[in-house]
Order: sequence, then C-alpha cells, then structure tokens
Amino acid sequence: MKLATRFFVPALLSVAAAGAFASELPPEVAFTSTASRADVMAEASQALRAGTIAVGNVAVTESVVASTQSRDQVRAEAVVANRLGLIATGEVQVQPTPAQLEQVRLAGRQAVQVNDVAQGGADRIVR
Repeated sequence: MKLATRFFVPALLSVAAAGAFASELPPEVAFTSTASRADVMAEASQALRAGTIAVGNVAVTESVVASTQSRDQVRAEAVVANRLGLIATGEVQVQPTPAQLEQVRLAGRQAVQVNDVAQGGADRIVR
C-alpha cells in the first residue's frame, strides 16, 4: 500500500465525518447583553470573593458541615479502606461490600476507644 493512501484516506474520511457532524448542530442564537462590562466584572469579583464560582471541575457547595469524627478515627478508617482497596483512583467506581464497610467502621470505633483510654476515660468505653 502506498504511503499516500495510508495517510490521506483516513484524513479525508475524518474531514468528511466532521463536516457531517457539524451539519447536525443547531444554529447559533444571537445574544445581546444588557449589562455593561463594568457591571459584569463587578458581579464576577463579588461572586469570586463569596466563593460561589466553580473553579475547574470543583463543585461549589453553599454550606460547610463540620465533621463529628476525630482525626484519629478518620485516619484509622482511611488506612483500613486503603488496605481493602476501597479508595478509588481515577474514574474507577468502587462498590464496597457490607462486610468491608463494617470493617472500616470498626477500625474507626477502635481508634476512638484507644484514644479515649489513652486520655484516661476508660470508664466511658462502650462495648
């Protein structure tokens, strides 16, 4: 097969496919702004200061919920979840089993109890 046929035929087919795809797009609608450039810049800077503008792929949340878990508990749960392969990397969705969730929960509970005993609160341990 000639070199020209190897490279130019696929290129020609991709250009033809792109042209067919472009014809299926809806026509553009003309947009006329009613706000001045200064108004838009002021609104944007106000939204940026308020933290309501999403940056990249980060979703904006309105409220922040305080954690009810201690650092030791979160750390222990993360270690067990990582050991069990429950921490997702990339776009892989990990579905933990109920037994795995229970192991993670127990690791966090044990970390709280160990921390409680270390601080002299052994009478508060619930088994």
